[in-house]
Amino acid sequence: MILARSHAQKLRVTPNVFTEGSFTYTGRDGNTGLFGKYCHLSGSNNAPIAAICHGYDEDANAIQQTTMRRFAGYGFCAVSLGMRGRNGATGARDASGRELGDIADGIAALRTLLGSVASANHAVCVGYSGGGGNTIGMLAKYPDLFCFYVDHFGITDYGNLPGWWGQDGSNGTNFRTIIESSIGGTPAALPNDFAARAHQEPALRNLAKAPRSVGLAIIHHPSDNAVRVWHSDELYRRAVELGLGSRVTYTRGYAAAGDPHGYPETVPALAELELTWKDRALLARPWSMPTKGNGIVAGLLETKTFGIYIADAGAPNPKTVAYHRGRAHVVWDEDNFLITPHTGNVTVRVERGGKVATSTFSTPTLLVAT
Repeated sequence: MILARSHAQKLRVTPNVFTEGSFTYTGRDGNTGLFGKYCHLSGSNNAPIAAICHGYDEDANAIQQTTMRRFAGYGFCAVSLGMRGRNGATGARDASGRELGDIADGIAALRTLLGSVASANHAVCVGYSGGGGNTIGMLAKYPDLFCFYVDHFGITDYGNLPGWWGQDGSNGTNFRTIIESSIGGTPAALPNDFAARAHQEPALRNLAKAPRSVGLAIIHHPSDNAVRVWHSDELYRRAVELGLGSRVTYTRGYAAAGDPHGYPETVPALAELELTWKDRALLARPWSMPTKGNGIVAGLLETKTFGIYIADAGAPNPKTVAYHRGRAHVVWDEDNFLITPHTGNVTVRVERGGKVATSTFSTPTLLVAT
């Protein structure tokens, strides 16, 4: 009989090694010092980008390194972008208006900085509170920049439903004052400004045009007092109504020992819920908005192949105005754009393949980019 000696071997788990850094860039509106910080696994190549969006009255550093590293551990190249008026950048924050362009420009700057480390076409957008609102805003205004969206208790409307503006005094904060300081006044005084920030309907209509791998995860708690759960209830209700129930998931409630409105560091259940959507986000496929379609444009719609920009009547170039104002239904077919304004007399600019058309009108008008 031969006796064999068993040798127990200890499993060694190699800890992740991260590469972390920060950068600044200049945005499309000339704002300088726009700040971003990133984190990815050392040795990464072609890693999908995860843009993690901070809350309304915060900056890039609100996204803690623990979260950045956890996302990097999933295989993402994580980035947190401060946007204008934050982290030392010039410009003024504007409540999910033109500042959303800083996110688009930050993704481009990150790709230039990191080269082959970051994917050139695969990016996902994840946000908390005001950042959740920015996530829905990106789906409304820059839809094919990302191929998956995660909205944690986002501000999806600022004043039309009556939106976040209507939550005066909730949780000890005068939200009306905060919103008015960013937008410039009340919904009654500036209806077009608030209409350009009502992102629910345009976002979902854009999602309906995307391939089935492109999805949206909504996460909210019914006892949230900072952003009421009706924001997400209405978003999901409309998603189902549009036939998007299989691509939009809604987690309504999770374990929270205290305030359910926060980040994963203070609400650990939010980190646990990442496991419910991260694989879908990693497997989502990049896409481009179809060259024929229709939808609602809230302020602007900028895709990989065309752009639509709405401004006050008489604006010399609606693409570069300080604030996009207005809302319209648009039917597009290659170079032809049939535009029906919802907010009175507006000036609209359309672009496609280097061709441009601009006009001022208040009734349905066909613009042909030439």
